[in-house]
Amino acid sequence: MVRSKRPVGIVVVGAGRIGELHARNLSARVPECELLAVVEPKPREEFAAWAREWDVPVVGTFDDAARAGADAVVIAVPTDLHESGARAAAEAGLHIFCEKPVAPDIPSAR
Repeated sequence: MVRSKRPVGIVVVGAGRIGELHARNLSARVPECELLAVVEPKPREEFAAWAREWDVPVVGTFDDAARAGADAVVIAVPTDLHESGARAAAEAGLHIFCEKPVAPDIPSAR
């Protein structure tokens, strides 16, 4: 298997505790990835302090993050936002890691 020299660009959607946990795990354990941006749909000052410490931009919409050149997203927002985030990421052609459940029912998840 041929590996690219370029890091995998990751955008974390959700700047709360779980978003921070996933970002820290990726940064510490997967040297082949680069955190490009954090999307916080409901910005509050206490959210995303960790991202600012790392000098990672915090943006308000998924479209803003997609323009950062991401290859993949980590969806770590409240459950009611999983489906819309996953749908937007899929439409943008990005790889997706999503907290469970992906959607409230099986037909929506499909």
